Amino acid sequence: MPIKNDEFQLITEVLRGKKSSFRPLVEYYYPKVYSYIKNLVSNNSLTDDLTQETFIRAYSKLSTFDTSRHFGPWLIKIAYNVSMKHFRKTKNETSLANSPDLQTNPSDYTQAARFSDEKLLVDYYLEKMPLNLRIMFLLKHSLEFTYEEIAEICEEPIGTVKISVHRACYQIRQQLESSRKSIKDSSNANEST
Repeated sequence: MPIKNDEFQLITEVLRGKKSSFRPLVEYYYPKVYSYIKNLVSNNSLTDDLTQETFIRAYSKLSTFDTSRHFGPWLIKIAYNVSMKHFRKTKNETSLANSPDLQTNPSDYTQAARFSDEKLLVDYYLEKMPLNLRIMFLLKHSLEFTYEEIAEICEEPIGTVKISVHRACYQIRQQLESSRKSIKDSSNANEST
């Protein structure tokens, strides 16, 4: 079922009391919400809990949803709020402030060199990235939201969103280049011995 075309109808049915109409929305969006949260918290059990809380909150707040808008960004906004509430509650929000650029040490390159797939390397560096940049990167490049949608989700000016996405991409690109150089240098050193 192409959910995008049926979102309005499903939401209307839920609001009229047909609870089962929420299930297709959950089935369609669950992987996206789960992936988004997983990239923020890196803990399967906590990811499950926060994802479930996101859908419970979305269901209970569905009457506040503006049906002239898309459901996906609204749902991710809830996931964002649920995640931020968790970070505030556990005081793990240190990277939400304007953090300095991603710092790595040479041992990180050795560990990163074990990854043969560049996607795994990107995930590795995303985990080390300040949370505010990670959020922007994930919303733009994993979930493919527009800058306008990201600005709405994060309640940030569009200029801040564009700068943050650019900074996140730049940091990952720099880290990938450093890793490639380190791997190449290590390879060359091994060949000469």
